[in-house]
Amino acid sequence: MGYIEATKRDMRIEKELIAAYSERIDELPEGHLASKTICGHTYYYLVKPGSKKQEYIGRGDKAIVEDLRERRYAEKALRILTKNVQVQERLLRAYCSYSPQVIDELLPKTYRSENILSTLKRQSPIDDHKNRETSFRRDERIHRTTFGLMVRSKSEAMIAELLHSRGVKFCYEEPLQLVDEYGRAVVRYPDFTVRSDDGSAVYWEHLGLLMDEGYREAAWRKLELYYYNGIFPGSNLVITCDSGTGALDVAGISRIVDSLAPV
Repeated sequence: MGYIEATKRDMRIEKELIAAYSERIDELPEGHLASKTICGHTYYYLVKPGSKKQEYIGRGDKAIVEDLRERRYAEKALRILTKNVQVQERLLRAYCSYSPQVIDELLPKTYRSENILSTLKRQSPIDDHKNRETSFRRDERIHRTTFGLMVRSKSEAMIAELLHSRGVKFCYEEPLQLVDEYGRAVVRYPDFTVRSDDGSAVYWEHLGLLMDEGYREAAWRKLELYYYNGIFPGSNLVITCDSGTGALDVAGISRIVDSLAPV
């Protein structure tokens, strides 16, 4: 997900929170709290809008204290969220993508060149097609392919061998920057990442231990995060599984690989 998309998504979340806090504030009593500490005991008072008079809140009315605390919290959050949205809106109006395609379109027609654009894309670190390994949990990679790639399972080794034999350029467990539902940046490691010459990517997850409850729950959370970032089956995500007995449908895997192979 690009910066602009992530910012827009964060704004949508903030606007939902603004609506929720605004609705909650309307339900809470008006005014603010004052307090005094006498002989180690704290006494609370209600100060209504437009008045300086402090009305004592008795012990039986402690709910009013909590309501006023909640109101002050919601009002503070509302100010922060509103300011954030205003800043993000100004930023999006001024921000310009730096992708080769956008820069090329901003150039006068005379300066546009398919050859130059292709060269820039090949040199961009974002579009690095090299079949490289990362250090993510490297000690768990115990299976070596015929071309020297270390992977975690026999099924992944088979998939890697098929991709390699069909001339599909891929990365194994390449770090993928995503954004979770709270707008926080997170990193995940798809089993395989296949990139096209235009920079688009297809991610491949092979689920080999679905009989294990912990593994299964982690896999569902990962797929949910993918979906939240616009990565889903039928578009840019391939999901394959071992059977309940640990068997692998090599013929089915081969058909998927063929669909990803360069023409």
